Amino acid sequence: MAFPHLQQPSFLLASLKADSINKPFAQRCQDLVKVIEDFPAKELHSVFPWLVESIFGSLDGVLPGWSLRWLQGRVSPVEHSVAVEFLDPG
Repeated sequence: MAFPHLQQPSFLLASLKADSINKPFAQRCQDLVKVIEDFPAKELHSVFPWLVESIFGSLDGVLPGWSLRWLQGRVSPVEHSVAVEFLDPG
């Protein structure tokens, strides 16, 4: 996914939401890493609430998030590795 640096945050958010439905898990993580690295924090401000809710789920339980609680290295080694790498602070 190509993101020109002059994109409006609302367009960026709409693109990320559409991709979260259509792309496989590993590709979504790669795209999110690229967006976080390429855009300044000011432009990402509107994206972070959606990002946190999409990963961890909503407080009311309507959105399940990525179901990280059930992701196990033995059962889904690729997805587990991708999630750990994405969430690793280093």
